[in-house]
Amino acid sequence: MILSSSLIRKQFSHIENKIIIEDSITKPLWIPFNKTSEHEKVIINLIIECSPWDESHYINFNNTFVSLRGLLPFFKFFPVVNFRIIKNKKEIVKSIEKVITSSKNANLIVSDNAILLKYFYKKEYDMSYIEHGAASYRNNVQMKYFTYLVKKVVYRLTRLTLDREIDNIYLSDNGKSYRSKEATSSGRGVNPLTCDLSSEIFSLYSAFIAKFELEYVEAYKELLHIKEESKNKKLFIYLPTGITPDEEYSEYLKSQLNQFDGKGDSIYLIKPHGNDINRDYCNYFDQLGIQSLVFSNGINVFIPVEFLILFFDTATLVSSYSSAHLYINWWLDRRTIFCEVKGSSVNSELVNEYRHVYKDFIKLKSIQ
Repeated sequence: MILSSSLIRKQFSHIENKIIIEDSITKPLWIPFNKTSEHEKVIINLIIECSPWDESHYINFNNTFVSLRGLLPFFKFFPVVNFRIIKNKKEIVKSIEKVITSSKNANLIVSDNAILLKYFYKKEYDMSYIEHGAASYRNNVQMKYFTYLVKKVVYRLTRLTLDREIDNIYLSDNGKSYRSKEATSSGRGVNPLTCDLSSEIFSLYSAFIAKFELEYVEAYKELLHIKEESKNKKLFIYLPTGITPDEEYSEYLKSQLNQFDGKGDSIYLIKPHGNDINRDYCNYFDQLGIQSLVFSNGINVFIPVEFLILFFDTATLVSSYSSAHLYINWWLDRRTIFCEVKGSSVNSELVNEYRHVYKDFIKLKSIQ
């Protein structure tokens, strides 16, 4: 949301701009799930209202996520390891196409992880990607091996397009990532369009926090209270690693805090992911005798951490792998503290998840 709003402000302010937001309820089959919080929607709406969108359209839909991995040994080798069952798919696609066709010569810029993209994609659309996170920094080269051919058959049977002809992806790395510097060896793949959106992001934040102060008074007061309480201390914003098991987290946190000078007269503002708000992370800090706190106002939990870093202007981000490290460095030119716990049971999973920006994290660590 931040990137799309900043991109249109920088490059497309001279034309009409519409945003289509996937407001989906995804139900993983056989797995408990959390619905999108109403507090999260408050933040999304505020960002939209502070941006130069001419129209905004919410596409509401339910979908069931089915993962075949782990069900049977055979599926470990099957190319299609998951799929979605979307309710009222035809009506949803019609509502998207109605917005698109109402604009002449529509130029579509679509998040590269959009759920509905494969359902409404047509070759005649002029379409580019915009990044959604670390996975956006892959080279997008489609290797046409056996698995690709099987996928193509499955997609054709379901009337979906596997071969989407999308040439470009807008990246917000300000030319600093390895992805924007390295050409794919095959000459194929989606071309990275590197952008410096720093000034637009600062402008968006300024409008956002001014509107936030007026419309959400109690939530804003909590931000001010934390700012005052931490005035004479070192303030760190800590992003927990939610996939770390409960029984490991004490040692995990201790290992992180031993990697830098973060004890003494310090206070940690814990900002968990929106799907990880039930674990008591303050308890782990208490065990180490370190002061910590969490937001009591639910709206504040969903403020983007990049905006919190701007509000708490002396704060430093601390965490293991998170795209926030890259964005705070690339967008805001601020230092962060990257604390990888190499001996943990989850580190290989994290390295794999962030493999497309792994070299950027290594570089980040070398300049800390």
